[in-house]
Amino acid sequence: MENGGAPLGMIETQLRAWATELDRPKTKVEKQLAEVKTEYDEHSEELRDDIETQLKKCGKEPHHWSSATRSVRIRLCRYGRWDRPASP
Repeated sequence: MENGGAPLGMIETQLRAWATELDRPKTKVEKQLAEVKTEYDEHSEELRDDIETQLKKCGKEPHHWSSATRSVRIRLCRYGRWDRPASP
């Protein structure tokens, strides 16, 4: 069968080629997104470790740090990067 002078096979081939072209940027973006997520996870882990180290050095949270560290802990908990401390 022909559609406007072009066989269906040729049309299907062209559509597949275009689909492949459209998938390339999507694949590239997905790869970049995975890299950024990995970097974010590594950076947040480093920050969590730094905060934990500083808190251990101080022994006890200074009064002016308590709200700031609580805010950081809450944010990290939301994203699954910090285990919630046990309630006293």
